[in-house]
Amino acid sequence: MAVAIAVTAGPAGAERLPVLSSDDESAALANRISAVADVVATMDARMGRIEVFLPPRPVTPPSPVYPALLSVQEAATALLATSGAITCATAGTTDVSGGETIADDDGRAEDTSSEGIVEQLGAVATVLGQANARLTGIAALVGTTPSTAEIEAAGAVWAQAAAIFNRTADLLANAEYTPPSPICPAG
Repeated sequence: MAVAIAVTAGPAGAERLPVLSSDDESAALANRISAVADVVATMDARMGRIEVFLPPRPVTPPSPVYPALLSVQEAATALLATSGAITCATAGTTDVSGGETIADDDGRAEDTSSEGIVEQLGAVATVLGQANARLTGIAALVGTTPSTAEIEAAGAVWAQAAAIFNRTADLLANAEYTPPSPICPAG
């Protein structure tokens, strides 16, 4: 498998959910995509933990948490688009590099101050961005002829990214904004 996710409990406070994932270029593309899904699942669990400490809903400006939540939502939207492109066999063939290593120690897990929550959300957005960079590179290798295993793995990434997107939409009360659809266009 192309991922190693370490999960440890923090002392007396919030559960820490560190992530460390190295892309194994020798692994099957479906396994590499599944590794991205594992990273995104860890970020969804982290969002669930963070959500408990957020201000009352909806989070609106001038809350310092508002822009941080928007950045998480934007990162999830990018993952939805990239994983959807693989699922729908519309991924481009341009080689893109990046995202080989995804890491975050979740060092502020216990800091539930406004600043700590903003920092934690920033880390989630960063990790999701790194995951998307890796998935974009893998999508280029998959091209427009994904295997069934690659489509299923990309579907898992889409589902995890959608969970994060939906969390942020609920917190921001911007449910009128919808993520890219996993339903492939007829063609």
